[in-house]
Amino acid sequence: MQFRGNLGGDPVAAQTKNGKPYYKFNVAEKTGKGQYEQVTWRRVSAFIPENVAAGLSRGSYVEVVGTETPRIFTRDDGTQEVSLDVMSGFVRLIENDEKPASKSAKAAESPRARAASAIVDAEDYDIPF
Repeated sequence: MQFRGNLGGDPVAAQTKNGKPYYKFNVAEKTGKGQYEQVTWRRVSAFIPENVAAGLSRGSYVEVVGTETPRIFTRDDGTQEVSLDVMSGFVRLIENDEKPASKSAKAAESPRARAASAIVDAEDYDIPF
């Protein structure tokens, strides 16, 4: 799956039980407009290089490509909720001039955005959740 949204906080470095590094962060994706606007939060575990993660911070607008898995959990009050967990090997910082959802946005990728993206083969990584 592929989606775009804003980071809810700075990426946090972590390691799988086999010692492979990855970064954890939440992304809010907005869809619809006005009274029909909805926000979907996703928990992302991204297997990306350190220099890519260093270019991301709370509020950054990013594109994420990965595999989404719904996970049911129980809150402290006993209610059940669904979390959308994404394992990703691609995260790209979206520049301000790309934010309008135009079809040609990918063609106008700036050098800064290219420097803050990476594709990593995540097949050898353990799922961290």
